[in-house]
Amino acid sequence: MTTITAARYIRPMRTGFCRPQLFECDDGNQYVIKFMSNPQGIRILPNELIAYRLGKLLHLPVVEGKIIYIPEQLIVTTPDLSPFHLTPGPHFGSVFYPNAIHATNDSISKCANLCQVPLIIVFDYWINNNDRAGSSANFIVTREDVWTLRLIDHGSCFYGAGWTSDILRQNSCHIEAYWGEVYERFVPFIDGPRPFDEALALLESLSRTQIEEAVIDIPEEWEVSQDELHVLTEHLIQRQSHVREAIEQLKPYFLIWSSAVDFFEHNEIRPERRKK
Repeated sequence: MTTITAARYIRPMRTGFCRPQLFECDDGNQYVIKFMSNPQGIRILPNELIAYRLGKLLHLPVVEGKIIYIPEQLIVTTPDLSPFHLTPGPHFGSVFYPNAIHATNDSISKCANLCQVPLIIVFDYWINNNDRAGSSANFIVTREDVWTLRLIDHGSCFYGAGWTSDILRQNSCHIEAYWGEVYERFVPFIDGPRPFDEALALLESLSRTQIEEAVIDIPEEWEVSQDELHVLTEHLIQRQSHVREAIEQLKPYFLIWSSAVDFFEHNEIRPERRKK
């Protein structure tokens, strides 16, 4: 488990329910850090780290996440940090992009990786990050060699900071099909006869070992037991096979996809599904 250390406090971020703060760290990069003492609860931190790891497994454009150690010396010598009741130890940080802009209709249309949007939606359904469907605050657009749509803020996944083993067990086999105005913006870029087939096949191809490795190795200070991590692993493995059912309920939002389905059914043709 790689940990880097916060070296200098810079400023608060303008938005975020968790009151994230910007720091420079000893690797020379700047990070947006969410504290263990954040208002939403400490489990926002393991949610963020595990979701980041799962996103990387799927080759999604998730902003890089790190465990950031904030030392006591920095806390006591930085008066601006006193309102946060910080304790020294591991917190969660995401790489800061100074050139990032909001994900508006115009900036989204300029992104070079919109082919990944079906996988983003499949990913959100898998981890139950349903607030991204209606909030563009959970995306940023970075402007480097090419414009890229990137994912941030996964704190509300797994049913939020209040998740328990019982909540996960109760929802392992049921996935609500939700929609929102942000997803609606993507329809012109991804509608097609089978827009989610490749994304679903990639999700379903992940092995138990890959998922287990994404969930283990969480700092003890984040107050998630090994038993709870085991339940979360099983929850994710079970949901893999149910995401397809939920995604198929989105057909009414996609003109070409739904029309293609009508054509196949009328002619007694069934689209092939990839095997695991």
